[in-house]
Amino acid sequence: MARLAWTTLRPAGVMVTSLLIAALSTGCKPTKLNEEMVHNMINTGLNASANRNATVLCDQIAEDADIRLVMFKFSGSDIRTFSKGQWCDYLRESFAQSEGSGMSVNVHMNIQSMSIAPDGKTADFSADVVEEAGFGGRTLVRMNSKHSYTVELRKGKPVYTKLSARYTA
Repeated sequence: MARLAWTTLRPAGVMVTSLLIAALSTGCKPTKLNEEMVHNMINTGLNASANRNATVLCDQIAEDADIRLVMFKFSGSDIRTFSKGQWCDYLRESFAQSEGSGMSVNVHMNIQSMSIAPDGKTADFSADVVEEAGFGGRTLVRMNSKHSYTVELRKGKPVYTKLSARYTA
Protein backbone atom coordinates (compact mmCIF):
# COMPACT_ATOMS: atom_id res chain seq x y z
CA MET A 1 0.00 0.00 0.00
CA ALA A 2 1.34 3.44 -0.93
CA ARG A 3 2.07 5.72 1.93
CA LEU A 4 2.03 9.50 1.80
CA ALA A 5 4.32 11.43 4.01
CA TRP A 6 4.67 15.17 4.59
CA THR A 7 8.15 16.51 4.36
CA THR A 8 9.35 19.69 5.95
CA LEU A 9 10.28 22.44 3.56
CA ARG A 10 13.71 23.94 3.68
CA PRO A 11 13.99 27.77 3.75
CA ALA A 12 14.92 27.86 0.05
CA GLY A 13 11.97 25.59 -0.76
CA VAL A 14 9.59 27.88 1.12
CA MET A 15 10.87 30.89 -0.82
CA VAL A 16 10.55 29.13 -4.20
CA THR A 17 7.08 27.87 -3.32
CA SER A 18 6.01 31.37 -2.23
CA LEU A 19 7.31 32.89 -5.47
CA LEU A 20 5.53 30.21 -7.50
CA ILE A 21 2.24 30.83 -5.71
CA ALA A 22 2.61 34.59 -6.17
CA ALA A 23 3.37 34.17 -9.89
CA LEU A 24 0.41 31.87 -10.43
CA SER A 25 -1.97 34.16 -8.56
CA THR A 26 -0.98 37.17 -10.69
CA GLY A 27 -1.07 35.18 -13.91
CA CYS A 28 2.57 36.06 -14.74
CA LYS A 29 1.42 39.11 -16.66
CA PRO A 30 4.06 41.15 -18.44
CA THR A 31 4.89 44.53 -16.93
CA LYS A 32 6.45 46.12 -20.04
CA LEU A 33 5.66 46.12 -23.74
CA ASN A 34 8.30 44.98 -26.16
CA GLU A 35 8.55 44.83 -29.95
CA GLU A 36 7.72 41.14 -30.07
CA MET A 37 4.43 41.72 -28.21
CA VAL A 38 3.45 44.49 -30.61
CA HIS A 39 4.36 42.39 -33.67
CA ASN A 40 2.30 39.50 -32.25
CA MET A 41 -0.69 41.85 -31.90
CA ILE A 42 -0.25 43.01 -35.48
CA ASN A 43 -0.02 39.45 -36.82
CA THR A 44 -3.05 38.36 -34.80
CA GLY A 45 -5.01 41.29 -36.24
CA LEU A 46 -3.91 40.57 -39.82
CA ASN A 47 -4.91 36.90 -39.46
CA ALA A 48 -8.26 37.89 -37.96
CA SER A 49 -8.85 40.32 -40.84
CA ALA A 50 -8.03 37.63 -43.40
CA ASN A 51 -10.44 35.26 -41.65
CA ARG A 52 -13.06 38.00 -41.18
CA ASN A 53 -13.07 37.47 -37.41
CA ALA A 54 -14.37 40.66 -35.82
CA THR A 55 -14.36 39.12 -32.33
CA VAL A 56 -10.57 38.67 -32.30
CA LEU A 57 -10.05 42.18 -33.70
CA CYS A 58 -12.37 43.72 -31.11
CA ASP A 59 -10.69 41.85 -28.26
CA GLN A 60 -7.51 43.77 -29.08
CA ILE A 61 -9.17 47.17 -28.62
CA ALA A 62 -9.52 49.03 -25.31
CA GLU A 63 -13.04 50.03 -24.24
CA ASP A 64 -12.09 53.74 -24.33
CA ALA A 65 -10.14 53.59 -27.59
CA ASP A 66 -9.99 56.59 -29.92
CA ILE A 67 -10.81 55.28 -33.41
CA ARG A 68 -10.69 57.59 -36.41
CA LEU A 69 -11.15 56.99 -40.13
CA VAL A 70 -10.32 59.75 -42.61
CA MET A 71 -11.26 59.46 -46.28
CA PHE A 72 -9.68 62.01 -48.61
CA LYS A 73 -11.80 62.46 -51.74
CA PHE A 74 -11.75 64.84 -54.66
CA SER A 75 -14.75 66.58 -53.12
CA GLY A 76 -13.16 66.98 -49.67
CA SER A 77 -12.49 64.78 -46.71
CA ASP A 78 -14.81 62.65 -44.63
CA ILE A 79 -13.79 62.15 -41.00
CA ARG A 80 -15.53 59.48 -38.97
CA THR A 81 -14.92 58.66 -35.32
CA PHE A 82 -16.04 55.47 -33.61
CA SER A 83 -16.40 54.08 -30.12
CA LYS A 84 -15.21 50.51 -29.67
CA GLY A 85 -18.79 49.23 -29.90
CA GLN A 86 -19.50 51.21 -33.07
CA TRP A 87 -16.24 50.03 -34.66
CA CYS A 88 -16.96 46.39 -33.81
CA ASP A 89 -20.48 46.70 -35.28
CA TYR A 90 -18.94 48.28 -38.42
CA LEU A 91 -16.48 45.38 -38.74
CA ARG A 92 -19.18 42.73 -38.23
CA GLU A 93 -21.44 44.35 -40.84
CA SER A 94 -18.59 44.68 -43.34
CA PHE A 95 -17.53 41.06 -42.84
CA ALA A 96 -21.14 39.84 -43.10
CA GLN A 97 -21.67 41.69 -46.41
CA SER A 98 -18.65 40.02 -47.96
CA GLU A 99 -19.39 36.56 -46.55
CA GLY A 100 -20.55 34.05 -49.13
CA SER A 101 -19.96 36.49 -51.98
CA GLY A 102 -16.77 34.77 -53.13
CA MET A 103 -14.92 38.02 -52.61
CA SER A 104 -11.34 37.73 -51.44
CA VAL A 105 -9.68 40.41 -49.32
CA ASN A 106 -5.93 40.69 -48.82
CA VAL A 107 -4.31 43.11 -46.39
CA HIS A 108 -0.61 43.94 -46.57
CA MET A 109 0.99 46.04 -43.83
CA ASN A 110 4.41 47.62 -44.03
CA ILE A 111 5.47 49.05 -40.67
CA GLN A 112 7.21 52.39 -41.17
CA SER A 113 8.13 53.19 -37.58
CA MET A 114 7.73 51.84 -34.07
CA SER A 115 8.69 53.34 -30.74
CA ILE A 116 8.17 51.95 -27.27
CA ALA A 117 8.04 54.34 -24.31
CA PRO A 118 10.98 53.99 -21.87
CA ASP A 119 8.58 52.82 -19.13
CA GLY A 120 7.26 50.09 -21.47
CA LYS A 121 3.62 51.07 -20.90
CA THR A 122 2.88 52.33 -24.43
CA ALA A 123 4.05 51.82 -27.98
CA ASP A 124 3.32 53.84 -31.10
CA PHE A 125 3.68 52.59 -34.63
CA SER A 126 2.75 53.72 -38.11
CA ALA A 127 2.26 51.62 -41.21
CA ASP A 128 1.43 51.82 -44.88
CA VAL A 129 -1.43 49.45 -45.64
CA VAL A 130 -2.60 48.05 -48.96
CA GLU A 131 -6.02 46.39 -49.08
CA GLU A 132 -7.03 44.44 -52.16
CA ALA A 133 -10.48 43.03 -52.88
CA GLY A 134 -11.35 40.82 -55.79
CA PHE A 135 -13.18 37.85 -57.25
CA GLY A 136 -11.82 34.72 -58.86
CA GLY A 137 -8.20 35.62 -58.21
CA ARG A 138 -8.52 39.01 -59.91
CA THR A 139 -7.98 42.22 -57.96
CA LEU A 140 -10.84 44.65 -58.58
CA VAL A 141 -10.18 47.28 -55.90
CA ARG A 142 -6.94 48.38 -54.32
CA MET A 143 -6.82 50.93 -51.52
CA ASN A 144 -3.71 52.47 -50.00
CA SER A 145 -3.82 54.00 -46.57
CA LYS A 146 -1.59 55.27 -43.79
CA HIS A 147 -2.33 53.98 -40.31
CA SER A 148 -1.10 55.00 -36.89
CA TYR A 149 -1.66 53.08 -33.67
CA THR A 150 -1.01 53.39 -29.97
CA VAL A 151 -0.77 50.21 -27.92
CA GLU A 152 -1.01 50.34 -24.15
CA LEU A 153 -0.29 47.64 -21.61
CA ARG A 154 -3.34 47.31 -19.35
CA LYS A 155 -3.50 44.68 -16.62
CA GLY A 156 -0.71 42.82 -18.37
CA LYS A 157 -2.52 42.77 -21.74
CA PRO A 158 -1.55 44.90 -24.75
CA VAL A 159 -4.55 46.71 -26.26
CA TYR A 160 -5.02 49.35 -28.93
CA THR A 161 -5.98 52.69 -27.39
CA LYS A 162 -5.70 54.75 -30.56
CA LEU A 163 -6.31 53.71 -34.16
CA SER A 164 -6.22 56.12 -37.05
CA ALA A 165 -6.45 55.34 -40.76
CA ARG A 166 -6.13 57.84 -43.67
CA TYR A 167 -7.45 56.63 -47.01
CA THR A 168 -7.03 58.45 -50.29
CA ALA A 169 -9.78 57.78 -52.84
